[in-house]
Amino acid sequence: MEPTIYAAVIGALGGLVGALVVVFANQRALHAAEMRARAEMEQRLRIAQTDFEARLAIARSDQNNKFKLAALDKRMEAHQQAFTLWIKFFHSFHSRQAAEVAKECEEWWFKNCLYLEEKPRTSFKKGLFHAGTYQHYPNDMKEQIWPTIEAVIKDITEAVDLAFLPDGMEIKRIEDGQPCAAGDSSTQRDAGSRTT
Repeated sequence: MEPTIYAAVIGALGGLVGALVVVFANQRALHAAEMRARAEMEQRLRIAQTDFEARLAIARSDQNNKFKLAALDKRMEAHQQAFTLWIKFFHSFHSRQAAEVAKECEEWWFKNCLYLEEKPRTSFKKGLFHAGTYQHYPNDMKEQIWPTIEAVIKDITEAVDLAFLPDGMEIKRIEDGQPCAAGDSSTQRDAGSRTT
């Protein structure tokens, strides 16, 4: 073969190799760009998911707080009723009316137990059970059971310390049966109207 043919073949091979190198480099660059785009998309998805989860947690917390606030009056009323009924039951414990009052307490508990905090709810039911079976226990067992019966009042009164208010919420005063939250403008307004 002639040198020009060699040169032409080598030139053609060189052009082909060059074209292949360019195609390969373009493919590699395209692949690298796709990988960067995928990594960036995954990062955005992680951020969006984290943001969504945070917003969802806040929304759930807000919903729980709204539920607690909406039920605040009913919950306070339920604790007061539990206290009143248990005092009535406690004072009638050794009388003929004990069974009747115990039945009244049990009926009340079934209708209102969900409004009580967990500790007084459990204590009320447990105390009611032990009080109902108290006469059947031997004397040494009565001494062990009596503190359970007495603890009901303590558990109810401790629960009314307003621990079920949402975080950061506190009651500064109660006037005319309307609780006023800390920082409530009616608190300052009422205080100003009393001084005039």
